[in-house]
Amino acid sequence: MNKLLAIVALHILLSGFMQAERAYSAQVPLAINEFMASNSSSAQDPQGQYDDWIEIYNYGSVAIDIGGFYVTDDLSDPTKWRILNGIPALTTIPPNGYLLIWADNDTAYSGLHANFKLDAAGEQIALFDYDGSTLIDSVVFGEQTSDISFGRYPDADDNWQFFGSPSPASENISVYQGFVDDVKFSHEHGFYDTPFSVTLATETKDAIIYYTLDGSEPYNLTDGRRSPEGMLYSVPLPINKTTCLRAKAIKPGWKSSDAITHTYIFLDDVIRQSPTGQPPGSQWPRGSVNGQAIDYGMDPDVVNNARYRNTIKDSLLAIPTISLVTDLDNLFDSSNGIYVNARRDGIQWERPISAELLNPDGSEGFHINAGLRIRGAFSRSGNNPKHALRLFFRNEYGAGKLRYPLFGSEGVDEFDKIDLRTSQNNSWAFQGSSQNTIIRDVFSRDQAVSQLPHRTIILFAISAKLQKLLV
Repeated sequence: MNKLLAIVALHILLSGFMQAERAYSAQVPLAINEFMASNSSSAQDPQGQYDDWIEIYNYGSVAIDIGGFYVTDDLSDPTKWRILNGIPALTTIPPNGYLLIWADNDTAYSGLHANFKLDAAGEQIALFDYDGSTLIDSVVFGEQTSDISFGRYPDADDNWQFFGSPSPASENISVYQGFVDDVKFSHEHGFYDTPFSVTLATETKDAIIYYTLDGSEPYNLTDGRRSPEGMLYSVPLPINKTTCLRAKAIKPGWKSSDAITHTYIFLDDVIRQSPTGQPPGSQWPRGSVNGQAIDYGMDPDVVNNARYRNTIKDSLLAIPTISLVTDLDNLFDSSNGIYVNARRDGIQWERPISAELLNPDGSEGFHINAGLRIRGAFSRSGNNPKHALRLFFRNEYGAGKLRYPLFGSEGVDEFDKIDLRTSQNNSWAFQGSSQNTIIRDVFSRDQAVSQLPHRTIILFAISAKLQKLLV
């Protein structure tokens, strides 16, 4: 069932449920009017945090003090959290007014902070009267999307809708008519050696597709316009070289699809990329940025060496590859790029990326949108051309977790974050250093593997430009 059908079915279910409950509690004109179960950047609580929230609306003609009422996310536990009593200035809702409760489990803070968080995968919210048993209003909801609220439209109505512009403590007005289905690609990401053409499609009627070939977002949701490099899809796209194809489907009044990325790698391109060490394209930086060493290319002395030239492509296919695709400014802009400001840290130095695992045998890998930061300590030095990286999986990017058996049957298969290229400081990346540990690192790890976190060996590419990597 596609998302729109699921939403329609949910609306029908909730409509019947709400009518029954409203008839039961008609003496108290209060409604759970809007909520957000995954707040990444939409609204901040008084402490400056982006937390889940619940809006209560008074659709009556007189003010109502809800101090002493109960709010819960479990109908079997109606008294889970009691709204503060005896502070009417904080808990009184005027006629046609709103009251906001932060569902953040931060009860140590002053104000209205419930002792639970909402589950973006779906659960329930209920409001009970003073006695803890009289149900005033409730809602059962399904999976939610980050920074999109779910509420009644119009206010206090039985019709539930998603809101692209959430309106905590104010009227619900900006309604999404539906969710656009993700773009489907006729060819899976992976390794190719002959040209082909890619067809793009979405199941959402009347939606249009924008795409890019430079790693940037095809459509900018912030200002509602396509990106400078975004192109309108109309005919199949010829692919005859290593390409990072990103696509997003758009429909006016609907929530746009996620940006989906497919990386197509031609190994003949890879082994001959930037043989002179020059940037692989005009958009890549030339020389160092902020003193950061940048190393391009495959060494022709290796690629063309009789000892390696007949096996180098097979070697590149011997282990999986992770492809990270993003706007190059996220990495190399002198002011905001994380790779050339590697000593900066924290969430403000996290950038959105697309991550793909490409298995050379053609078996299923993964594609996920995530956040990327530089990790490490001394390895953040600008003299190190190969920084360690960390991927973060959160609802604001799409899937809240990476679910994939990255370490086979030995390790877990669900991740909040993963580290890339973790052998640093004395690694080979500081080229020419007497501290290089090309053999010692591998030997010591093999000896201590039973005492170490699980790891696997893969190759790593940024926007299809190959770099070596250990996870």
